[in-house]
Amino acid sequence: MTNAKVAKINVHAGKATGVTLANGDQILAETIISATDMRTTFLKLVDPFYLEAKFIKHVKNIKHQGTMARMHFALDRLPTFFGINGDSQLLSGHIQIAPTIEYIQKASDFVKYGEYSEQPYLDMQIPTLIDPSLAPDGKHILSVTVKYMPYKLRNGNWDELRAEIGKLVIDTISAYAPDFRQYIQHVKVITPLEMEDVYSLPEGSPVHGDMALNQFMWMRPIPGYAQYRGPFEGLYMCSVATHPGCGVTGISGKIAARQILKDLD
Repeated sequence: MTNAKVAKINVHAGKATGVTLANGDQILAETIISATDMRTTFLKLVDPFYLEAKFIKHVKNIKHQGTMARMHFALDRLPTFFGINGDSQLLSGHIQIAPTIEYIQKASDFVKYGEYSEQPYLDMQIPTLIDPSLAPDGKHILSVTVKYMPYKLRNGNWDELRAEIGKLVIDTISAYAPDFRQYIQHVKVITPLEMEDVYSLPEGSPVHGDMALNQFMWMRPIPGYAQYRGPFEGLYMCSVATHPGCGVTGISGKIAARQILKDLD
């Protein structure tokens, strides 16, 4: 069932029994599999009455520290990047503006102080080169991951800085594709704060918990829960909050499915 917001995971007698939708409808099930982050699953969807204080403390202590913004451009045509010589297939993978290791280091340093660099590291893709049906004939979409943008700003707020970030990214891309600006039809800026508010990514982090040594392998998502099982029967986790973590691979879901089938056998 799509476009059906879940308001609550139902628990009875120490077992997950189904979900309650935002419209009040209930769906009964013997197994509930959550692909959301740990905060959403256990601090919003599950009544804390059913959770131990130690478990809640571990969930609250997961570090997220998002450091990125996103931008999407609707383009009238493909821009001309230096060095490409009209070969659009060279643009079909990742396009990165990161000239040197020092450039990336400087771009990341600002985040430590709640600021962002005037020379951001950009990771771009043009999905319409792979799937032309995403835009009208001859037109394109350019998606940009903007690094590094702090979730917590030292000065100002993200609503005020939205236009400033948009201009910075456009100027940075235009330095490598001079005609880029003239082909822009529409721009959408997604700030780190919106990554959380709109897309339910805590602190704007898409990885559901930093990939750090204390949040990795058997420590992921939290100690004692690395086998995809929740804290009570019938509830499982399969998001990138679980091992092996981030990357659009589906591996977390595949391993979780194996564990669920094993438990149901």
